[in-house]
This record gives sequence, structure tokens and C-alpha cells, in this order.
Amino acid sequence: MLAGNKESGKSPSSESTLKKSDFVTRDPISIFSRIKNASDEEEKKKLNQLLETLRKKLPEGFKIGAAVGEGDCFFDSVAQGLNELKDKGLITGSKGFSVKSLRESCKQYAQQVDQSKEGSWLDNALKVEIEELCEYIPRIEFTAEDIKNASSGSEIKILKLENVIWGRTEIEGKMICEKYGVKVRTIELRDKEIDGLHVTKGKVGTGNNIIYIVNYRNHFVPLLSNIEKDIKRSIKVSREEAYGNVVGSNSNNISQSYISTPLQDIENPTYKQSGCSRSPGKKNHKTGRKRGRSVTDKDNKALKRPRMDVNVASNEDLESPSDLQDKPEQDELHNAFQTKRHIPHHLIELMYQLDLSVLCSLRKSTYEHKYRLLSLAFEDSEIDKFNDIALRYEEKSIHIRIENVDEYYIDNDISYAKLFTKERRSSSINSYFGSFVKHLISKSDSLSNNVEYLIVYTNSGLDLTEKKELKKGQLRNFYPFKFDSINTEECDILKDFLFTNDNTQGSGFYQFLQDEATREELLGQLEFSPAMRKAIKGRKLSQEFEKETKEAFLDKLVLAVNQPNREELNNIVKNEIKKIVKFKTII
Repeated sequence: MLAGNKESGKSPSSESTLKKSDFVTRDPISIFSRIKNASDEEEKKKLNQLLETLRKKLPEGFKIGAAVGEGDCFFDSVAQGLNELKDKGLITGSKGFSVKSLRESCKQYAQQVDQSKEGSWLDNALKVEIEELCEYIPRIEFTAEDIKNASSGSEIKILKLENVIWGRTEIEGKMICEKYGVKVRTIELRDKEIDGLHVTKGKVGTGNNIIYIVNYRNHFVPLLSNIEKDIKRSIKVSREEAYGNVVGSNSNNISQSYISTPLQDIENPTYKQSGCSRSPGKKNHKTGRKRGRSVTDKDNKALKRPRMDVNVASNEDLESPSDLQDKPEQDELHNAFQTKRHIPHHLIELMYQLDLSVLCSLRKSTYEHKYRLLSLAFEDSEIDKFNDIALRYEEKSIHIRIENVDEYYIDNDISYAKLFTKERRSSSINSYFGSFVKHLISKSDSLSNNVEYLIVYTNSGLDLTEKKELKKGQLRNFYPFKFDSINTEECDILKDFLFTNDNTQGSGFYQFLQDEATREELLGQLEFSPAMRKAIKGRKLSQEFEKETKEAFLDKLVLAVNQPNREELNNIVKNEIKKIVKFKTII
């Protein structure tokens, strides 16, 4: 590792002996590029003042560094800080630290919590983030590079992982601090004042060995004492320096034997899951809409446990939680077990997607006289996050993303935390936005596209107050976004293809309220990823592109919530088929 080099970013091998793929990019905080590209002197002056405010809060002798992006920046920043402490002899270890090694440390910590069967701060912290420990364990080890380069049949593909878990000070930071006996101090710079401050500080961990990191616009970078000046431009470093000497990946192909759970068991995946288990007698959390009863509700009997095709040792058979870390073969079995637990839910998602696809096909047949030129496409590649169903008619298009929820014990309502998480999870507002931006950038005519709606179709609810405002939950930073419901009577295409006469309370099609204050706050919440900004710069798109793109996205996004669950949707499809058959029989 190169933490001791005065010129950060130099590779241990000469560039002539390394291929382009052997390097990765570390990005600085974006305030440096914003100052450089400021549109006028007044803006440049304000940004310089903001940077100076930050510098006054930095510890003496430290300079601002750079870190890899796309969700790995927190781990890379902390790893660089740990390597600097190691080089100074303040902490010990036979190996250097990297994004991959810290992610694996977090997984090991979570596995120990999982095996202890006792309550933990980690369980509670993940629940605030709308996560479960059993879902977290198989995901946390994967880097942005792992997900980007995953091969067909890999664990990543089977788990349908699209987004990396972003590092969080209060979760991953706390685990790392406990494991290595260090303290992490975070200095956050904000464009807008919070309680009169542009710079706020936080800390986690204990001890005298301190790692300093800076967060600006959701990008973490380290503060280092072994560099001579701030890093203001992106730099190339060897892949090994950032990610470690990763020879293989845990995303290798998984045997088909791991996915042979019988269909009747898949339909009701309520078998015991470490960290996600619930007894049949416990009352289910309400999710704001009716649910079909699970098998455990009928006759008060638990489901048959799905058969396992791999002999996985139970927790009782292990000598201690650390045993798993000492035996690679047990690690592989544990990973396979974690993967298997997610497969039933993904198959149910596919069945739900299939039911809605069939319904749309039936509706197309029913209304063929009304929409003569309408076409349907499934798994459409035009907008990747909204590719489940695409309807095209009269030079317009509607793109639908289907999200099924069938976990009875979890409150799965769409909440503020889920929509506006700092991670680019598949169900976050910025994940949806990123997909739309990629679509626009790929179009030569920029914003003159024919997309009418981007619809998230889900049987989960929207976590609203009586005033149709998103509930605050337990988040510190919050804005009470309001929603408007769309009158489907005034929009034939939505009514004819997606309306199902479902009388569930809260069922409907919602858009963000478009008042000026809400609009302005939403525009601030939408963010372009570093890769998007690079593409925009490369195509030399106009300065108005950013604002126009955000406004276009907000105009098109629709949340179709509290829609029928899988069982209800399947019955609707059957009834539609009966109607068509009966009608043709009469004719």
C-alpha cells in the first residue's frame, strides 16, 4: 500500500508494465471543480469562502485527499487513514487495508452478530435504514467493482444486486472502529447552512488513534498528513492500492442445487431465517394495505421447512462465532445458504412481474380498437430501471418498474428513508433518476424524448400522513414532501391498462406535489453520479441540461402504490381471461 508516499496516486509498478484496467480513479470532493468551472466571479467567490470555512475546521497538518467513488468512497477513505496509522506504527497488522478488506471485516462482524442470537445495536441501526441483518450479510462484501463486473450465474446476479451498500459512519464506521480500536472523525461540508453552520462534525469509536474524513455532497475523502497539498483533481492509482490484491471474487457461479427449493415452499417463504426469523404466533406488522393470509395464518400451523440441498452446519454445531472465519469451506457454505434464502423472494418477484405483464397483454387485446397502434414490450432495455413493461402509442411511451412486496413481518411502506437514502439502492429516488439520465444522455436529441411516465408499480404502501406528507421517521435531515394523486378518469391509458378496481385504502397513482418550495427541495435532492457528470462533460451538453433533466424526471415519475398483491393480481388475471373466453364464446 502507498499511504506513505508523498505523491499519492503513484503506482508501485511503472505504468508501462500495467494495463489500463489495472488502474482505478480516485476523485476529490467536487468543490474544487466547482470553483474552477464557476460561471461568474460571484459564484467563485462564494465557493472559495465555503472551502476556506472547511479548511479552518481541519486538524493541523492534514490535507484533503481523494477516494474512489460509486459507493466505495467511505471504505477507501477509512482504509487510507488506517494505512497511514499503520505506517506510523500506531496500529498493527500483517496486511494493508483496502475497500475489499474493510467490507469483508463488516461482513464478519455482522455474521458474529447473526450467530450470537442476541439483540445488537447493529440490528437496530439497520432497521432504521429499512434493512434486515439477513439481507445485509450477503450484500456488504461486494464492492462497486464487483457488481459492475459480475458474470452471468454469479452470486451477485442470482441475488439481483444492482447497487452497492454505501459506507455509513454510524454503521460500517462503528464496526470498523470496534474491530481495529480506532476513532473516526467526520467533517461534513454543506452548501446550505444547517442551524447556521456550513460545517458540522461527528465522531464514532473510541481511543487516541484517529482517522479523519471529509464528506461533501455524499462523497467521502480522507484527510491525510502524508501528502503535501490538497488533491484537487482525479488521480489514477493501482487497483491493488484501492481494492487490495483481489485474485478471485465471492461472486463465482453457484451450483444449481442451491436453487431447487420446491415451488410450494417458494410461494410462502416463511421458513426460519437467521436475523429475519419470526414465529408464526407473532403478529405481523401492518403495511398500510390488506394482505392475503400466509399459510401460517391458516389453521395456525407453520410451513414445512424448505429442504436444503447442502449440508449446512447449524449454529449449535459451531464451536464459536470465530470458527466460520477460520474455515474457508464453512465460509462458502454460509455464503451459499445466505444466497439460497433470497432466491424464493426473487422468484415471487418474477411471478408478480409475469402476472402484470399478462394483464397488460390481455388489456391490449380488450382495447385493440381504441389503441390500434399501441405496442407492448417486456424486459425493454431503453430505460434500465423501468424495463419490466413498456407501452408505446401515439409517439409516446410509458415505462413500468414492478416492485413486489410479500414479506409479512416487515413494514415495507415506501418511506422517506427508502426514497432519499444516500445509497443508490434500486428503490431510491436517485437510482430512478440515474436510470433516466443515462437514457437522456444516450439520446442525441437530449430532452426532446417521448417518455410520458416512469411508473413504479408496487403492492407496498406510501408512508404518508393524513395531509399526504411523507412521515419523518427517525431521520435527522427531513423535508415534508407532499404528494398529489392522479385522477385516472382523466388519463385513459393508465386506467385502461393498470387500473384494477382494487378498493384498498391508499391505492392509487401519486406524483410529488409541484408547488415551488417542494420543487426546489426536490431539485436539490436529485444528484448526478460522477460517471454521469463525466458523460455530460464529454458530450458538452448545455449548462441548462442539469436543471431541465431534473424537472423532466419529476414531471414523469409516478408511484403506483397499494396495488394488488401477487395472489390478488393472479385472480384478476384469471377473471380477465374468463371474460375474454366468455365474450368469444358468445360471438
